[in-house]
Amino acid sequence: MALSPACGDNATNEPDSSALEMETRVVFDDLPGSSPIAKTGVAGSEEECTTSCSLAKHHVPELTEHGFEVAVRAYGKEVVDAPSESLETLLFYGSRTIELMAEIGTEELSEEHLAFLRKELSRDKAWVSLRMVDDDEKVRVSYGPTLVPLGAKQHLAAVGENLKSMEFNGTVMRTGVNYLWSRY
Repeated sequence: MALSPACGDNATNEPDSSALEMETRVVFDDLPGSSPIAKTGVAGSEEECTTSCSLAKHHVPELTEHGFEVAVRAYGKEVVDAPSESLETLLFYGSRTIELMAEIGTEELSEEHLAFLRKELSRDKAWVSLRMVDDDEKVRVSYGPTLVPLGAKQHLAAVGENLKSMEFNGTVMRTGVNYLWSRY
């Protein structure tokens, strides 16, 4: 099985859109047989991963108060909507950034900077579609589109033809103003 890198900068540009978009295409070399499953679970829940997908955890360093202050100070001196390390750090840490905004404040940001940051932080979900396509371009398995929260492990049950029960386990994270990262 091979994953194509068809995910990334597909953020919607509609003014009222609060979700980002991503599509991942999965191509099978050999097709097994059987039927689909229906199971979902989120990290931290009773159905949290206990199998191999839990072994693929990736380390994310904590956003400290100091790191937040440095990022806010730098972002306040930059173009409001231009991708930058400071803005993308604040977006990457999403809920932690929101926590620290409430605790520490954002006095160094102009109203325009603060409005843009809040708007982007409210985009905390992504549309995900998954497809498995054989060598003849026939879709064998598909899932979605569905709205998933950013940063939360998901178990997505695929629907397909003549395949063993399967699910896609993974996470979508925001890595920039116009970029998403996923591992399934």
